[in-house]
Amino acid sequence: MDDGACVHVAEQYHLEPLVSAQLAVAASGRLGRVTDTHVAVAHDYHGISVLRRALGAGFEDAEITARRDARRVLPSPSRAADPDDLALVDTVHATAWLDFGDRLGTYEFDDVQYRSWVRSPTLLVRGERGELRDDVARTVGADGQPRRSALERVAAGGAGSHEGLFLRGYTLDGEWVHRNEFRPARLPDDELSIARIVADMADHVLHGAAAPYSVAEAAQDQYLQLEVRRAAASGERVRTRPQAWAHGRVCRHGEASTE
Repeated sequence: MDDGACVHVAEQYHLEPLVSAQLAVAASGRLGRVTDTHVAVAHDYHGISVLRRALGAGFEDAEITARRDARRVLPSPSRAADPDDLALVDTVHATAWLDFGDRLGTYEFDDVQYRSWVRSPTLLVRGERGELRDDVARTVGADGQPRRSALERVAAGGAGSHEGLFLRGYTLDGEWVHRNEFRPARLPDDELSIARIVADMADHVLHGAAAPYSVAEAAQDQYLQLEVRRAAASGERVRTRPQAWAHGRVCRHGEASTE
């Protein structure tokens, strides 16, 4: 890397529309101080990146307990086609608990979960004043009565719609918590998240906007997932340690990075 280069990593999972909306709710204060999360949306450091954001965890140390268990399950479609048959396939189900002291994150993922018909993604965030479970938020209103609110996916292209086929975003109680800035592009959610990381990087480089996902962030997420695997392999609790990148200066446009 050249001296003065500002390097970031193309990590998109926390920018997928639904995940982005869920993380926005977690960070909004609606749930109070977040204390627990259960993340089963992506594998290894991708899933850890969502977990840290859901908890609002930075570079704090954690105690990790983990396990990896052999399973048999129906096959998932490939990137190209449906399964050739429905014979059970071998898979590994990973579970880890990351204890940050005042917050607990549970990571879970199955090797064949992507595109699976029988293994669904899930994201649970619990705070002192409420919880978000996938697309449903449960809180208590100012009148002391329980409130149940749903994240609503707003999309064009359904029955009777002549707008085209595209996502507008997500709302909660009628307010936008995620808006698709690339509409009316006909893109699936994963490609929308990739477009977001590219656009954010362009804004960072050209206009000095906030960095999208730094090398330090990526290194921390990868470090934690390696420690998760070490804990699973040893069967023992693992304690993380502060790493050099956690103390690096944030890389901003026109500045050298110490990451």
